[in-house]
Amino acid sequence: MFNFNELKVIKGNESENRNYGSFVGIRKDSCTQEMIFNLPRGFDDFDINYENIKKIFFSMYKTFKKFIKSRKNLYNISDYKPQSKDNMNTDRNNSYRFTDTNNNEIIMYSKIDMIDKIMSVQNLLDLDALIQEVGLLEDIDYSDIDNLVNNGVFLKNNSIIIDFMHGTRNAIHSIPSEIIEIYCYIYNEVLVELEYEVDEKVKDISYNFSYQYLTSEQSLFNENNYESTIKILKDRLDITHRNTSYKNNSYWIVYEAVENFLYGSLEFDENEGQGFWGINNFYQIWEDMCNSFFIKNIEKDKILYCDSALRLENKVDNLKRENFGGFNILIDSNFDNNFNIKFNKNERWMRPDLIFHKSNNSIIKSLIDNGIISYEFEKSKNLLMNSLIKVRLNHKKVYDDVPSYEFQNKVFDYIINKFQGMSHRNPRKGISKKYHSLAVKKVNSKLYHFNGITEKDFLLEWNGIVEDTIRKESNHDIYCIDWKYLPISFFDKSSKDLKSNVVKQLTYEFCLKNNAYCKDKKIKSQFILPSYKTTESVIDIYSEIDEIEVCMLNFDKVQSVYLYE
Repeated sequence: MFNFNELKVIKGNESENRNYGSFVGIRKDSCTQEMIFNLPRGFDDFDINYENIKKIFFSMYKTFKKFIKSRKNLYNISDYKPQSKDNMNTDRNNSYRFTDTNNNEIIMYSKIDMIDKIMSVQNLLDLDALIQEVGLLEDIDYSDIDNLVNNGVFLKNNSIIIDFMHGTRNAIHSIPSEIIEIYCYIYNEVLVELEYEVDEKVKDISYNFSYQYLTSEQSLFNENNYESTIKILKDRLDITHRNTSYKNNSYWIVYEAVENFLYGSLEFDENEGQGFWGINNFYQIWEDMCNSFFIKNIEKDKILYCDSALRLENKVDNLKRENFGGFNILIDSNFDNNFNIKFNKNERWMRPDLIFHKSNNSIIKSLIDNGIISYEFEKSKNLLMNSLIKVRLNHKKVYDDVPSYEFQNKVFDYIINKFQGMSHRNPRKGISKKYHSLAVKKVNSKLYHFNGITEKDFLLEWNGIVEDTIRKESNHDIYCIDWKYLPISFFDKSSKDLKSNVVKQLTYEFCLKNNAYCKDKKIKSQFILPSYKTTESVIDIYSEIDEIEVCMLNFDKVQSVYLYE
């Protein structure tokens, strides 16, 4: 196994300077001959340390596996002599290759032998049967308990010793128990890092091996004791191998998987045609990740159009597939696809990535509807005063994506300030009191009392504040999104390619403005790029070009949805 501290990681400008293009993964640098882990674009702020490298390595391992699985169901993937535009020598066997909808060639090699062989043992052998055979788990046939007791030795303290014997026959186990323990320990450690579910039997055997030979702090993927753990595992494997005289096919499958894991490295075997681990044209994975993320997270909005080969129609009721110019597009039945250009009886179809109709549900309306910000009327005991109105802030979680307490406070203070402005006079600005007898009294930070305003006027002003805020929140109704797998620097200076991207996006907008569904609706275009973020922020606006927002989307959150949906 390799040490993540010894793996050269490059990102941002360094990756662009090496002309790695859109490749993401591990490969040998053609100049330095060192193994390089090239991170996705947008990872400029990625802190290169052991834990971070380990996390992104295993998450990308799972991502590549899922991508290949989904593509095998969609395309005819070939594996012979693939070519690449990403400065890679890939004239080898065993690489997955397919052509996307834009005739761009996608080449992927997602195999790392040291991990894949450990994972494959479970498929090649009946691990449960092996565990049972070598007696690593208790398996007593209690239906035969009478015979066991009759053959037992009764002691004075009323206990019984039962001697398990196989009779006069000799029994040969096909595989020694310790090599199964070593394998289960490694298998368990890998599954934990991949965040896969681990069978309880494997957990128990892994713990038993760790208890016998390792300290409680030791782990295969612990930066501080990785090497000592590997050394102990190698020693135990060597001892077991030397002491095992009978080695059948099952033994060799387990032994070779464990040996390859412990002694293997990332120096890919060129004789077997394996020159890299990763993918060129990573934008294809990025688009799949983004479509999966938005389909899941904009449930309250209405998706009108989605250019994706993923089977997303099963997750969104209003979408169906229709063919336009040879491309199968997910589209709402009420949305007219007018993204086409006709010239000399020829018709060419354009394909934006995603279009959705933003829900009218505003944050402030949700806070009020769910009783987080509320009011109540109470008859005042003072006959000279109007009804007492209580306005409260009730911090509570009533739905999964409820805004933070800080945001709830901010909205509450905004409403209170609006009313307080109605009770004050500012001669300098020529503003007079709207309600001369209105008094707003602060009881505490979550409760205010209102006097001097009728219930009718209070409701009128309250609704006006809410409606005005909703209008400010809902600046746009229709969003037209184009996923971009580009460095952020691409948008910092003018270029021919940038102008081409802007013109294309503005053409999408033009079509939408002439679409009957979008009549009287505001339209907003966005370019959305990947970004490594250490905050909980999901999406941030980086800049604006010709009123098109350039946005940075949290890579980690998008990847999590893609992997665990």
